[in-house]
Amino acid sequence: MSTTTFPSAHPIDTSGHDPLTTVFGAESATYSCPDLAAVDVHLGRLCQRLELASPRFPVLVDLFRAEIDLLLERRWWLERTAATAPAP
Repeated sequence: MSTTTFPSAHPIDTSGHDPLTTVFGAESATYSCPDLAAVDVHLGRLCQRLELASPRFPVLVDLFRAEIDLLLERRWWLERTAATAPAP
């Protein structure tokens, strides 16, 4: 029995970014997130941008909230893996 792998209809262009440590957002935004500190920096910057965009630019508010959601998912994953990693 042979298996055939079909290429994805929408492959992610990583453009040299490490897909294991990078969060790919909207509008070609990339966030290097190898650890919790890096994620927190990105979250802080997006929260500032969100505050500046509200309420005059509702489209940007939605975009920034979606980006924050992606980064919060990454943060959750990093916390979970750190909590389950064996102690050296």
